[in-house]
Amino acid sequence: MIAMRASEIAEVVGGRLYGADFLFCGSVVMDSREAEPGSLFVALPGEHVDGHDYVQAAVGSGAVLALVARDLGAAEISSIVVPDVGVALIRLAAEVCARLPHLIVVGITGSQGKTTTKDMLLQVLNQFDETVAPKDSFNNEIGLPLTILKCTQKTKYLVLEFGATHIGDIEKLASIANIDVAVVLVVGNAHVGEFGSVENIAQAKFELVQSLSDGGVAVLGTYDPHTIDMALRAPGQVVTFGPHGKIHAEKMSLIDGEPTFLVHDQKIHLHFTGAHQVANAEATLAICEALNLDRTQVVAGLNAARPLSKWRMERSFT
Repeated sequence: MIAMRASEIAEVVGGRLYGADFLFCGSVVMDSREAEPGSLFVALPGEHVDGHDYVQAAVGSGAVLALVARDLGAAEISSIVVPDVGVALIRLAAEVCARLPHLIVVGITGSQGKTTTKDMLLQVLNQFDETVAPKDSFNNEIGLPLTILKCTQKTKYLVLEFGATHIGDIEKLASIANIDVAVVLVVGNAHVGEFGSVENIAQAKFELVQSLSDGGVAVLGTYDPHTIDMALRAPGQVVTFGPHGKIHAEKMSLIDGEPTFLVHDQKIHLHFTGAHQVANAEATLAICEALNLDRTQVVAGLNAARPLSKWRMERSFT
């Protein structure tokens, strides 16, 4: 995380600092097993476990600050006590974003393909500058702010994954960061039972596009009618990908299950299994187009990319 005094953090999150004040610049974790020397441990309450029960374990691993909802008493750690730890986490993430005006934020949503696209994009962007992206599928009100808090003053690109189970979820999450590139991969029937209809899913995904900061770019797939319609309604610049998009694959074939194809006469061979991965690569190329990055270097990055997240053999569209 960026450097902030413990007292500053307490003021930002609306809490009270107990213990020593000091300059904090370590990692922020919610799992005591991930704590390391200099960490801030976020004691989130859960359905089955309470993070407050693991503060001492985090201290044992070197944590120096805890974000908690109750006084820890004589604990061997400075703590910030707040009414709601989850709300405080979001406030801290929003403040970190506000203090990094140079940060370029890419938000990705879609019924399928988010995590694989994120993995590809992370590896490509890291060629250009320091990039932060979520671990696995950190795409909710806990995972998204934790991802933001991995940023430092050196971070240039921040990739965020947006999940939703209700209309309004993405709008709320997007308010934490200024979105420079909003990506909607596809609107399918995943979670239709929670949303009630595919149209409602499309409405929820479009919230990310509507949250774009001034001068932002929408990157939209053309694999379904809903994302095609979004291109007509999006504010500002739009870059499309897929069968009817500006960025589209040609002459695709599979070599040992891995797709090989051309985009604007440049050859790409993915080290991801399945023809459906082409859509994720098209999306990555379109995002980099929106960022005005050198396409030859982007292609080299895609050719070198490997799967990062566990259990990612998902389809990109339905």
